[in-house]
Amino acid sequence: MNTKKQGDKLETFVFNLFSELLRKEEFFVSGKNSNIYIQKEYESTLTGLPIRVDVSIETFIPGATTYSQLTIIECKNYTTKKVPVDDVREFRTILNEIGEANTKGIMISKLGFQKGSLAIAKKLKLGLATVNQEAPINWINYRLSNQTKILNKVESEKLLFELKNSTYNFIGVSDQGGRIKLPLFLKDIDLIDRWENVAKYLDVPFITNEKIDKIAQEKVGLKFHSPALNFEEFLSNTKETKNIKINSSIELPDKVLASIQMNPTKINISNALDSESSIWRFTLAHELGHYFLHRELIENYIQNHQDESEQSWSNTNQLSFNPRLETQANMFAAAILMPKELVEHKLKQFFKEKSIHKGFLYLDYQPVNKHFIVPFLRELSSDFKVSLTALKIRLINLGYLKDETSNTRISDVLKRMPMDNT
Repeated sequence: MNTKKQGDKLETFVFNLFSELLRKEEFFVSGKNSNIYIQKEYESTLTGLPIRVDVSIETFIPGATTYSQLTIIECKNYTTKKVPVDDVREFRTILNEIGEANTKGIMISKLGFQKGSLAIAKKLKLGLATVNQEAPINWINYRLSNQTKILNKVESEKLLFELKNSTYNFIGVSDQGGRIKLPLFLKDIDLIDRWENVAKYLDVPFITNEKIDKIAQEKVGLKFHSPALNFEEFLSNTKETKNIKINSSIELPDKVLASIQMNPTKINISNALDSESSIWRFTLAHELGHYFLHRELIENYIQNHQDESEQSWSNTNQLSFNPRLETQANMFAAAILMPKELVEHKLKQFFKEKSIHKGFLYLDYQPVNKHFIVPFLRELSSDFKVSLTALKIRLINLGYLKDETSNTRISDVLKRMPMDNT
């Protein structure tokens, strides 16, 4: 690939990256008041000649016909060398010619920058960023504050010049210090003063099913089950949950089942749900899963997390959709509604009564199996006050059910389980 094609590739990548910010209303102003361009020309204030830039963002005051702020992004996709100091100086000169007062600049490189570039960029008030084009940037939605950690000079310079050998795929350095997250970098160079709370981009740590079961047992235990969980007794008699406010009479936006926020903790459940139904119980248990598993994430990065209906969750392009976040909350919900110890006790009784020695239930389309097992499953779902689907998924995950009647992937069902009321 020739030099021009290499440059075009990085420019397109950067253009698409910032276009997404604008489209999703996650830039420093409303996207509808900003326009983004690739390879646009601007008139030099010194010579009157056109200056072509890689990527530019023009931001307008509503109703105005000329932009009030211009962001220029210079893309350097050198294949054999890092960006030299002279390139940084030249970029500042270009910005001054276009309009020094209302023009901000970011220089983005794939291989990094030569020693000395960082010091020059800080003095010239330019942002330098290194991006790994081959890997997607993992966005984390910070409620931006002055308390967020800034990398020290040694760390930031090392990361900026050695991204290729690091575990990060974005490094940004400004006169404020180094950042490994794009939103924080944009704030440091005064291009952003807020960050939309989009759960889709949260980097949720992996937790095994066994660990989730253990957390559920520690937080809830068995004393509030008979065998169904008594939410009122559990919430009012547990130190960690007694201050949680639950409102189930609120009208939430269309397709939103529930929401949770912290400080103080509030769980809102849509008044469209019957408080006696299994879906209402699972929804509340799901929100408690967010509380116990994701409290720190929600406190630090999301002010108000909403959980949507199956129709929205099945669309992975939804902004609030984060498969791991929702699956973990569903696993926790299943664990507190159907504790392993109580489920196994019920199964052992059934196995003994029916002389089942293989240690699991097998469900297929044969009438004998359906008539033999389905009534027991319905009895269990009634005892635990959960849907039949939720019960089956729980038994499958525990290794006590082999179900040949459904070809739906378990992971897909887990994502939308709160909507399934069968």
